[in-house]
Amino acid sequence: MALATISLNCFSIIIISMKNTIEQLNGFKDYLKSRIIGQDSAIDHAVDAFENGALGLSDPDKPLASLLFLGPTGVGKTELTLQVGEFLFGKEKVFRFDMSEYMHEDAYSILIGSGKEDAGKLGNVLESNFDGILLFDEIEKAHHKIFDLFLQMMGSARISLANHKTYNLSKFFIVCTSNIGSDVLIDVRSNSEVRIERAIFSRLFDFFRPELIGRFDKKIVFMPLSTDSLRAIANFNIQKTLQRYLGKGYQLEVDSSAVEFLVRIGCNHRFGARPMKQAIIEYIANAVRSALREHSLANGIISVSRDHSKLIVNPVF
Repeated sequence: MALATISLNCFSIIIISMKNTIEQLNGFKDYLKSRIIGQDSAIDHAVDAFENGALGLSDPDKPLASLLFLGPTGVGKTELTLQVGEFLFGKEKVFRFDMSEYMHEDAYSILIGSGKEDAGKLGNVLESNFDGILLFDEIEKAHHKIFDLFLQMMGSARISLANHKTYNLSKFFIVCTSNIGSDVLIDVRSNSEVRIERAIFSRLFDFFRPELIGRFDKKIVFMPLSTDSLRAIANFNIQKTLQRYLGKGYQLEVDSSAVEFLVRIGCNHRFGARPMKQAIIEYIANAVRSALREHSLANGIISVSRDHSKLIVNPVF
């Protein structure tokens, strides 16, 4: 009878915990789609894996979920991971590793440590954290020795490092990003999404061993951003910038010509929308600074100069 009571109590705790998690996940997908523009399909697929992991519905002997995000630079792969982490755990629980720093074999010890007194960058994270998201950006740039670590992590949710300690990763999500096959997206207008996915997966299997690819629960392709998506991203960042200026006492609006100018300046085929945020901050700041110098006011409509080289503030009287 006592054992039955204990089992019933444990079951009740599990049910209560799951209900709390379900409540926490309310609005999860909408939250992501409000912040990651132009990748609704990728978000739909990613949310399935993240929610299953958060609810404890995935394999308990593996990480909560392991995902591989594919596609060109600047389309939202890393940003989606950061936003997921902020929603589920808080910003401080996304642990990001730039794999371009681990291209050479001698960098291997930087990641996993060099002995009992050195846990490496990965070990330093795992020593003090028991859950969160491990984000490995541009995984294809890492030295091939590091790929064996991913086989461990995703296969058994455990990793043994140079300090002779083994860490449990069953409460972590693992996300890897890759730009492999991005060149097939250059002439995207002539390809359907299905053909693009097939081409990228073909390059993926040419580059990685099948056993590594097979460890990922989800392999998700992020498509190039359309002009409408780029415009929406520009407007989103413009409004954030203007709101910040409003807090400093500047009342500003941006006309359509300035939006198109910033879209053109802030994106390119190689980097996608990645440069856009900085371009918006820089060009609007330059316009405000010029206005302050010329008439001591920086309130009005921001538009493009006659020579189309910069933004200017047209004061409203």
